[in-house]
Amino acid sequence: MTMMCLAVMFVFSGTCWEQPYNTMPIVATAYNWEMGGVNCDLDCGVTAIGVETSPHLVGVLAACPERWVTLYHTTILHLPVGTFWCVDNFGSVANRRPVYHRGEWVLRVDVSHHNPTNFGVRYYPQWETSTGSVDVLE
Repeated sequence: MTMMCLAVMFVFSGTCWEQPYNTMPIVATAYNWEMGGVNCDLDCGVTAIGVETSPHLVGVLAACPERWVTLYHTTILHLPVGTFWCVDNFGSVANRRPVYHRGEWVLRVDVSHHNPTNFGVRYYPQWETSTGSVDVLE
């Protein structure tokens, strides 16, 4: 019964124990809105919080867990492959919160990349965040 409680907690933010985000590894994939299709929702020209996409922002922006994506001051994610501003959400709501992946809870991140098919799936057990104003992206 406790295991069920933990799983439900992560999905529905119930009353059970919650593992802090900063202790979970990140599983990263890549996307490029310039490719259209599955790489964006209806409007490929703007992110979930209204930042306009452009070629110079590929490699800078990311889709992150929903609690990291805010309108004015957002999370900046520092990974070994680069620094990414969390200004977008996943199309799938399930990927906007921790997911159970290969026996552990992980955070999903989708980084913008010039060649997302070559990026593959990458696992980052350690990472850092900071915050910044999205005004600098305009």
